[in-house]
Amino acid sequence: MTKRKFLTILLGAFILTCLSGCSRNPRGASAEEDRSKTETSTATEETVRPLLIIAEEFIPFAYMENGRIVGIEAEIVGRIMDRLSVPYEMEILPWARGWKMVQNGDVEAVLGTSYKTFREPYFYFTQEQKAFPETSKMPPDLTWVTEYVFFVKKIYKDSIKFESWEQMKSVGWRVGVIRENSYFDEFFAADLDLHPSASARDCFKKLISGEIDIYLQDKTVGLATLKDMGFSNDITYIPEVLFRKPYMMPFVKKSDYPGLRQIMDRFYDELRKMRTSGEYQEIYDKYTQPAMGIGCPEPGINVEAKTAEPLVGQQN
Repeated sequence: MTKRKFLTILLGAFILTCLSGCSRNPRGASAEEDRSKTETSTATEETVRPLLIIAEEFIPFAYMENGRIVGIEAEIVGRIMDRLSVPYEMEILPWARGWKMVQNGDVEAVLGTSYKTFREPYFYFTQEQKAFPETSKMPPDLTWVTEYVFFVKKIYKDSIKFESWEQMKSVGWRVGVIRENSYFDEFFAADLDLHPSASARDCFKKLISGEIDIYLQDKTVGLATLKDMGFSNDITYIPEVLFRKPYMMPFVKKSDYPGLRQIMDRFYDELRKMRTSGEYQEIYDKYTQPAMGIGCPEPGINVEAKTAEPLVGQQN
């Protein structure tokens, strides 16, 4: 028996025990029994491989600070995984590299990811998540709602205006995008002059240097990234929202992590509870208001009932 197979068997036993609702310190157990079970549990946790979660840098949702990954999504995931007693690790990577890991089954879950039909062979999606493109109803298991806008240099804010995709193409604007990000279908159908980069930071640097004329990004992520880079006085955004969609943390089908589908179900259960109790809002406010001076579209959104309004790039 190989070492990896042995560790996987141990991991499976540990995860199934956690998900069955067993407590580490059952009521009525003796001190000696508690100590024995705690030692066994600790030894098991130290032996199994952690569940790997990857994320693209999206300030204020997931980003590095003082050598640690912090942010709204990072904290939400940390609290939930602790409650599920599931060991995990988190890494921030460029999306293009992360997508290859997903395709190879080298990761268990990905933060800040939207539903797309071409992603179904690689991710587990709930029915509510898959229904959004048709119904525009926000799923109850989203981690945040994104609003895409165009960012431009402030000196051009009055001369660069969005009227239509045809107008953008005819003017010939050089549009910054993050490599392999999905955005939305109408945007790609416009056949614009796209200039891909590895990250939001790279796109903003190109905007400052004049290599691109305009950059498509979520409003909250864009404003927070600009603040972090010190570019807030140089770049602004065109107010018109082009598209709104939910981001989730889908789990990877090709991963061999034991009980992963069960972990996903429990994760989403806890996420819904956090939204209902107000805990999600508390975490959100911690990273956005007032210190960051930014906000997200309807951070307290009632995702059970909310239907997104028709926008420029969104079809009902």
